[in-house]
Amino acid sequence: MDMLDKIYQELITDEYIKEQASGRIKFYEYLATGNVTGPYIVIDPLSPPIPSDYGDNEPISDEYLYQVDVWTKNRKTTKEIAKRVQAVMRSLWLWHLWWRCG
Repeated sequence: MDMLDKIYQELITDEYIKEQASGRIKFYEYLATGNVTGPYIVIDPLSPPIPSDYGDNEPISDEYLYQVDVWTKNRKTTKEIAKRVQAVMRSLWLWHLWWRCG
């Protein structure tokens, strides 16, 4: 399982995210302008995994950089989903750098 699949699987374990955005959690795929029929989450890797720690001159860990966009027509729903996405990412030890809520 790659990291995108792992993030997706963890997101749908959150009941609120699953209830609100089921079927609308995408990778790389943005919705058409003005076509927000329900909450929509887009996960984009911003770079390939980057080796970060070395032992015996060999990489032993990687750094990942992702952007997670949350799109809804309701700012409170957007805020709640974004907060829960952030908690899921923290549980995976993927700390947020920047959150964009649309």
